Amino acid sequence: MRARILVGVMAWGLILRLSATATVLPSWTYSLSAPPSDPQSASDLVNVGQATFANMTFSGTTDFSTSANAINDGSFGTAWNTTGTGSTQFGPNEGGVVTFTLNTNASPLGYDIAHIVSIASYGDGLRSRQKYDVALHYVSDPPGAFTAVAIVNNLGYNTGAAEWTRVDVPTYATGVDQVRLTFHKNNLAGVTIYREVDIFGQATRAPKTGTNQAPPPASIAPSLFYSLSAPAADPTSATDLLDASQTTRYSTVLNGNVTYGDLSAVHDGTFGPAWDDGGTSYKTVFGPSNGAQVVFLLDTAASRCGYSITSIVTTASYTDGRRTVQKYDVAAHYVNTPSNLVALSSVNNLGSNSGAAEWTRVTIADGGSVIAEGVDQLRFTFHDNGIPSGGVVIYRGIDVFGFPTPPPSGTAIVIR
Repeated sequence: MRARILVGVMAWGLILRLSATATVLPSWTYSLSAPPSDPQSASDLVNVGQATFANMTFSGTTDFSTSANAINDGSFGTAWNTTGTGSTQFGPNEGGVVTFTLNTNASPLGYDIAHIVSIASYGDGLRSRQKYDVALHYVSDPPGAFTAVAIVNNLGYNTGAAEWTRVDVPTYATGVDQVRLTFHKNNLAGVTIYREVDIFGQATRAPKTGTNQAPPPASIAPSLFYSLSAPAADPTSATDLLDASQTTRYSTVLNGNVTYGDLSAVHDGTFGPAWDDGGTSYKTVFGPSNGAQVVFLLDTAASRCGYSITSIVTTASYTDGRRTVQKYDVAAHYVNTPSNLVALSSVNNLGSNSGAAEWTRVTIADGGSVIAEGVDQLRFTFHDNGIPSGGVVIYRGIDVFGFPTPPPSGTAIVIR
């Protein structure tokens, strides 16, 4: 994805603002069963009552006596499989526009938007197919000048049974003060019945000059360990920078599809089922589809100079070793730099290619030295390994080790 850089000058220094000139690819899930718990958030940036939320406006008309106020109240509303409609649902007609305005009194530099999630649900799945456009406004732009970033084009399972759908739009944008969604009728039943729109992110922070971020070498050669025997202990970490229990990980964004398992499996601090297990439906394994990307955003509120990375370790395990031959690329993004990510390393079919039960561990490191400094994002792009009877790799863990990057010597960090 190309990026453009707009630079504005404010009272306290240089402000970088990034935005996409090409649209990002949304991902989506669906279910024909009731959600196990409310799938929406009541604490995202635009939920009513949050200090980050200023107001929401709706231009257009709705169908079935529904209301735009339903999509940021933190509530799923009526039963997921109802065919009734009302004020707890939102059914915008063609061209209806919702604009969320964020509170720049609380954050004058705007907000870093990680991703946008929309949820639709109805007793007839034809009305849970989602279709809308996403555009962003930045604090440095003239009023009304929005930049298109994504198109959600008829995402849904296309069933006449009760269904709910969840669309996730990654954005990776900073300095945002408004988010605009333009809704369209879908190509099946027309009006979609939405339940909620959640926008996740954090306040944009003032950049610092003189940070000691350093670009990585052109490429760091990964190393491989593999075994045809059970590991003596759990080889994954529960204390690395990405683990779900750690405050250093801000959020995780999936751009693409998952063939087996669930993304949460690789940063939950556990190895999952037995090392030689052949199951792939577990939430404790992760089998990304070819070309799927996972972006880990690190918490720069906790470390404003980003993080110094010392090693990256990925673990795969399966009853057939051909699915443990790892293949992916990893790239890093640095604080207060343009939005393009810098290639860090490529893992190209590392494994023994055995048909027997096997687990593999790939390590990207440089003898304990820092391999990337001032990092705020890491992106993994996964590939099928191309081995007959292999293809999708079954990962168990992604661990990233490092520490907060200290400010340059003699630099004062001012919290505004």
